[in-house]
Amino acid sequence: MNDQRLRLDLADLAEEVTLVDVRDRVLRTSRRLGIRRAVAGSAAAVALLGAATGTAFAFSPKGSPGPTPGNLPSVVTSPSPADPWANVGRIFYLPTVSDMGNIPLTAWRPGGQPSTLVDLPGSVLGSNAAVSSDGRQVAWVQDTELMLADVDGPNRRVVSAHVEAGSCWGPSWSPDSQSLAAAVMRRPGIPIAQYGLVDLKTGRFAPLKISVNGCRPVWSADGQLLAYTDGEGRVAVTNRHSSATRVVPRLGGNNVYDSYHVVSLSRDGSRVALLRTGPTEDDGDIARDLNANAVVDTRTGATVNLPLGGRKLIQAYFLPDDRLVARVKGGGGNQHLLLIDADGHLVTEVAEPAALANQQILAVTSS
Repeated sequence: MNDQRLRLDLADLAEEVTLVDVRDRVLRTSRRLGIRRAVAGSAAAVALLGAATGTAFAFSPKGSPGPTPGNLPSVVTSPSPADPWANVGRIFYLPTVSDMGNIPLTAWRPGGQPSTLVDLPGSVLGSNAAVSSDGRQVAWVQDTELMLADVDGPNRRVVSAHVEAGSCWGPSWSPDSQSLAAAVMRRPGIPIAQYGLVDLKTGRFAPLKISVNGCRPVWSADGQLLAYTDGEGRVAVTNRHSSATRVVPRLGGNNVYDSYHVVSLSRDGSRVALLRTGPTEDDGDIARDLNANAVVDTRTGATVNLPLGGRKLIQAYFLPDDRLVARVKGGGGNQHLLLIDADGHLVTEVAEPAALANQQILAVTSS
């Protein structure tokens, strides 16, 4: 154990606040069947545009070996004299459970104190709130309205009044923070939605070329790729321009592991942070789940080794330069944030304030 880890663990032990687990799971009654129905119901009302690519889902026999570790090194490097968190922006949080009509968005930057921002409707909890890549705005769906507000509170407005209610497709911000992926009802009175991008400046809608029924889309930092799940526990990565699609091996179908929740995609689409479940584990809720217990190579399905020091991965977010912010359980019960470089080396780590113990990371920004 290095000196930094020792100091952080001692700080955790000194906390007087009783901490509870980071995730009191909501809507526990839904399992795989509910998730499949939700995806199927959404897909039935969506007109998917673009020619099918002919990409087939590749299955492995049930009971095939689980993902094998990737070969990224788990080497701890010495931090530079400068603050390694200096070019990481604010980290945004929402409570995991709340019975309040409105819930506050919280932001924190390592080295500072948490700050309370705009109030959001309690109905978006664990559902669809999304912070823009530049950390300036937050979007959510309320009934059939796609809403937008500054994270600091003002400029609340309706972007579109015709979003498919209950859709699991977004909202999801494009990396340039100029548009939102959403399922939009384009013809009044006709219950058919299209997957596409809503331009926030013009209000124009541009259909996305998605040839697989999708849910929970996340973007690569260059804006070229989208990763998403389907109703069978598979994860697909699609080029938004050509619609070329590959399916991540060893997930879904007859494979040992499923994933119904993807959280973050690396810049080149080669790695994805997701919640992966085995045959004896809960497949998760119909509501969006931002927990991540693995980072997977999208080309091979192999688990990417991370320098976590034996601790449990809770959440993970890629930055635009392919660094990774990983949230883990600390030695004294607190959550810690680890900053991991693009080569898989641990740069530094910091303990989160106790006030954030029952909150879930909604977004990590780079500005």
